[in-house]
Amino acid sequence: MQQAIEEVMTEQQLAAYRDCIRPRLRLNCMDTIGLTEEQIAEMQALREAALEALQKAQGQEKVRAIMDQLYEDMMDVLTDDQLAALEECRDGQRRGQGT
Repeated sequence: MQQAIEEVMTEQQLAAYRDCIRPRLRLNCMDTIGLTEEQIAEMQALREAALEALQKAQGQEKVRAIMDQLYEDMMDVLTDDQLAALEECRDGQRRGQGT
């Protein structure tokens, strides 16, 4: 199922998804942007709801729609400063610099 999910995501969605599903990795950008406990709890609830929907999803279009919505909802949880820090971190990772 993991592979099927990743196959329908854009690169940006895939990066965000990987940040979300592996929150304890040292190079995870989500760990570096100062999430509050409330934001972490809200994102966890969003992930759980998306995973439940994915288990019922039929077809790649439905999976993509669920993942698009999850990405959008998770980005809505972040402040403008956190969004900027997340983008900066990801840019650094793309250049091979890590966090």
